[in-house]
Amino acid sequence: MQNCLIEVKISQEITKTGVNPNDVEDFYKQCLSVPNISIKGLMFIAPYSDNPEDSRPYFKQVYNLFEKIRKSSSSYEFDILSMGMSDDYRIALEEGATMVRIGSAIFGKRSYGNK
Repeated sequence: MQNCLIEVKISQEITKTGVNPNDVEDFYKQCLSVPNISIKGLMFIAPYSDNPEDSRPYFKQVYNLFEKIRKSSSSYEFDILSMGMSDDYRIALEEGATMVRIGSAIFGKRSYGNK
C-alpha cells in the first residue's frame, strides 16, 4: 500500500501544481477506489513571500478544506496536513499543520548551479 497526500493548489503561481480546492473532495472520493494507495491527507505550498505572515490566509483555507474532508471521511487515517516550509512553518503550525518541511533550515539554501 502506498501512502499519499493530495497536493492542493490555491495560488495562481505557475510554479505550483495540485488539485483546485473546489475539486479536492471529489478527487479524494475517486482516489478511495484506487487499489494500493491510501490517501492520508493534504499538502500545500504557500506562495513565496518575504513576510511569513502572508501565508496565513492560505494555510487557513487549506486547513478548513482538510477538516471538512476529515470530518466527512470514514477513514481515521486521513490525518496529515503538510504545509509550511523553513520560512513559514511557525505560521503553518499555528494554523493546524501536522507536518512541515524544513529542509533549508537544516541543510541550507538550495544551490541552483549559479557559480
